[in-house]
Amino acid sequence: MGIGPSLVVNQNITYNESYTGTVAAACSFKPDKIPFYFEFTTGFNPFNNNFNLNLSADFWFSNLEILPNWNFYYGGGFAIGSDFFSDKAILNFGPRLLIGFNWQLFDGFIELFVQQAAQQNISFEFGGDFRTFYPLELPFSLGVRFWD
Repeated sequence: MGIGPSLVVNQNITYNESYTGTVAAACSFKPDKIPFYFEFTTGFNPFNNNFNLNLSADFWFSNLEILPNWNFYYGGGFAIGSDFFSDKAILNFGPRLLIGFNWQLFDGFIELFVQQAAQQNISFEFGGDFRTFYPLELPFSLGVRFWD
């Protein structure tokens, strides 16, 4: 299995077509024999001063070798998360699609990866306006995993 840190920059297009962004730290986990990928993310949005927690689980449809030690992968999955503001909280969940590249170094001990995902969420606001809306999130991840 591989586990390691990543940096996530997440562009968010909200219900009123405004744009926000989150900078986050994440921990990713990838089992060796099955094509699943998991990521736990915690971040801060400097535009609206909110803190968030997210969990995603993805299934890689394909992990194609481009060159030795360099692969292209794509897949789909599901994400769930929450945003915490001073006066409200938001629960988000929805499907996601992703594409990415990974590089295996030092006989597969270190894996570098870069991936782009698109998540169409359903969001429920608790506090504030108590509204339901459908933001699009575009998380971009850059990270490393260490394999045993």
